[in-house]
Order: sequence, then structure tokens, then C-alpha cells
Amino acid sequence: MCRSIIEHGASHDPLQRWRAQLEAQGLLYEMLAAAKEKPRANTGSALARAKAYMEQNYSQELRIEQLAGIAEVSPKYVVDLFKKTYRISALDHLTEVRMANAKRLMLRSERKLKDIAHEVGYDDEFYFSRKFKKVNGLSPSQFMRRRERKIAAYGSASVTGFLLPLQLIPHAAPLHPKWAGYYFDRYGVDIPYHLDAYRHNLYKRSNLELLKEARPDLIICAPGLEAWEKERLAAIAETFELPSEVEDGWKTALRSLAEKLGEETETKRWIDSYERKSILAREVVAGALGKEAVLPVRLLKNQLYAYCNQGIADVVYGDLGVRRPDGVPISGVFNRPITLEQLDSYGSVRVLLLVCRETETLEGWKQLRQSPEWLSLQAVQEGKLTLIESDPWREYSPVAIDRILSDAVRLFSGNRP
Repeated sequence: MCRSIIEHGASHDPLQRWRAQLEAQGLLYEMLAAAKEKPRANTGSALARAKAYMEQNYSQELRIEQLAGIAEVSPKYVVDLFKKTYRISALDHLTEVRMANAKRLMLRSERKLKDIAHEVGYDDEFYFSRKFKKVNGLSPSQFMRRRERKIAAYGSASVTGFLLPLQLIPHAAPLHPKWAGYYFDRYGVDIPYHLDAYRHNLYKRSNLELLKEARPDLIICAPGLEAWEKERLAAIAETFELPSEVEDGWKTALRSLAEKLGEETETKRWIDSYERKSILAREVVAGALGKEAVLPVRLLKNQLYAYCNQGIADVVYGDLGVRRPDGVPISGVFNRPITLEQLDSYGSVRVLLLVCRETETLEGWKQLRQSPEWLSLQAVQEGKLTLIESDPWREYSPVAIDRILSDAVRLFSGNRP
């Protein structure tokens, strides 16, 4: 169109020059029409990009003007919008990100404090030390000294999920590339003694021998151990058993552990961060699901179960406020056999299916998902059935709860909080 305008505008013929004017007006119309049809940028997603940029580039000098440019809003508006959306100011969130990464470097490397300060975005190591103490209640050197204790996790991989929020990497812990893959992949190289997390009940005695070899200062164990186990553990080191079936679930257990270890500040920070994240996640899920109900289902061998463990109850039905289908318990956990006909009777609900990872179940699942009865289920036909993994959906720990929250938001809305 531009070439035509130039060609006709350069003509000696008045009629051709008039045509160029009409073409210029046509071009202007096309541009305005295209601009009008272009969807407006989603401020929420733009703000999420700004937050992600901050979390990836925390080591650089970051200014509010940069974040405003990414979010495509004014600097004043991005300050107000960030705090309203994430329940924390942008600068405080940046400080949290920097401090979390500083702690990770302190725990996992032999770097000098000066180098750690530079790596997380502080040019002055003394200012970093003052900032660290103000945020964490203790100096960097005190932080590192307190973590020289050899703390062992015993009885379940979930115990590690209680230690990590306190910035404690265990000296010994149950690990397995499949059955505790999350912890194995991320912390395996930092944990000197790997207890067997595969069929733990069959290898208790060998685990206890390895734990004795590790010579821990303190053992944190899962609830429900046998009397002889507790006796053996007590002979190795001081033992603390995580409380079970307490009001407010994992939060109470985490606070109890923190009180034992003198880590109340870390616990408050972790729980506050999770609660901010869950409020945002609840809004996202509510917008995606509306009043649609969700039913978790478990397949074990050849039997389906309407299934809700404590983690699902806390996150899906609690923190996210998702509606339970009519006909299931209105609160708490449940695990009851269900037929395909009963499953279909729930109608148009979202189904989260957990297939147990053992040979007979996996073989039965292959056959079930190809059967006409399965393919005719309303949830299957409407694309409302989603597979979930045992890890993290069957673990109950602060780390698993946080991962379930992120996973649920992704499954229900396609986004992460």
C-alpha cells in the first residue's frame, strides 16, 4: 500500500494524486482497525513476567522503572499493583529472593561471604551482613554455625520436607531416585548418608546401622514408629518425633519442630510466604473453575477409590476453596471404593486420577483406559480427567504442600502462582 501511495502521489495526473490520498486514508483505516482489534495486554500476566524477571535477575541492580517497563504500567502503579497482587512489596520480595539464595550458597558452598554478597546482588558485604541480620535475626556467621549440627531425617522422606523450610539440609535422610525423586535430584549430593527410602519397612535394621555410622547430633523422625525402633534411635542420638494428627496440620508440626531447633523466625517466614502464595492461587483457581467440583480418584490394582488424603484436603478443598462433589464427605479425608457407574454419576466434575506405581496396578490401568466403559465416562469425554503423580500428592510435609499448590494451579488454570 505504501509503494502504491508513493507511485500515485508522484504522478503528474491530479486524479492519480487524489487516488494516493484515498489510499493513504485506507492505510490509516487498516492501522487503526488492527490496533482496535489487538487484545489489550493482560496486566496480571505482565506483572507475573516482571516478578519472574526479578527472581531470575536478583543478582543485578534492579529498579522499579525496569519492572514498570516489563509490566507496561507506570512505576507508581507497579508498586501499588505488586503489593496488592502478591501481598508483599516488590523491594521486600527482592530481598526475600536474595536472602533465600544467599542461604542456599552458604549451605552448599565454601564461598567467602564477600563473594556470596556479590552473587546475590550486594556490592558491599558489610551492608549485606547488616541486611541479613535484620531480615533473619542472626548474622551470616551465626547462621552458618547453627547449621553445623548433624541432623538426620528418619522414617519417611517427608521428614526432609519439614527440615528444608528451616534452611536445614539433613546429614542423613531416606532417599531414592524414584520413590523420593524430588529430594534425591535436588539435595542428594548435599546429603552424605542416604537411608533406603524404597520399602523402608523391609530395611529398617540396615537403615539404623547406617544412621549409627552417620553419628548425627539429633534425629528427626516420622510419627508412628515401633517401640523397638525408638529404642534403637535413642541409643544413637537425641530423637524428636514429629507430632501427628494435630490441629492446623503441617503448620503446627512445623512450628513444633522449629521450637525444638530454635528456628521460629525461619518458620514464620516460610508460612507467611506460603499463605501469600495460596491467597493468589485461590483467586486464580476460582477464576478458572468457578463453582465446578473436583473429585480425586485413586486406582490400586483393579479397584478405583474416591480418595482424599490430608494434603489434598488441606490444599485443594482448604486453601484453594474448591468445591467437593455432592455425595462425598463434606470435610476431612476419605478413601472408599467406587465403581465406574458411581464415578459417572457425579456428572460433569473434574477428576484427578492417581494411579499407584506398582506392577499390577499399571497393567490394570493399561487395560482400563482402553475399555469402552472408561472411554464413555463423562469426565473422559469432556476432557476433565487429569492424571496426578504420587510425588507430591501423597506426601504430607510443608514442601509437598507447597508443590501440590503449584501443581493444582497449573492443572486447573494452566498457570503457576
